Amino acid sequence: MRVNFKVREISLWDSAGMNHTNTQSIDAALQYLGDEYMRADDEIKGDELDVVEWMKTWTTADLSFECPQQDNDYDCGVFHLLNLCLLVEGEDITEDAYSQASINAKDVRKTIAYILWRTSPNRSSGRQA
Repeated sequence: MRVNFKVREISLWDSAGMNHTNTQSIDAALQYLGDEYMRADDEIKGDELDVVEWMKTWTTADLSFECPQQDNDYDCGVFHLLNLCLLVEGEDITEDAYSQASINAKDVRKTIAYILWRTSPNRSSGRQA
């Protein structure tokens, strides 16, 4: 999920596909933003109508069918991290940006584990037997 404050848009990419919980997640994120908007602005406290109008200025999109789809039920984290990398680099998340086969062929899981280990402040410098 990406919350883009510049264009007031909430987008969701689910590598497991589109389902009813995606809409619930998007709606919950928008409600959270509305709650925070009302809490942060003392002038509109208690003015529910203003918050509702503000929330209407946001767009939402479930883009799950436009992103790469995982072939199993355990690679959602890998797909999420790859999508995050694409967004950080300013790239679009498209159905053919990468695939389950490319993840398997390039040992992406091991690469992610190594990066996490390498950047961990708690990693041990010595080898254990």
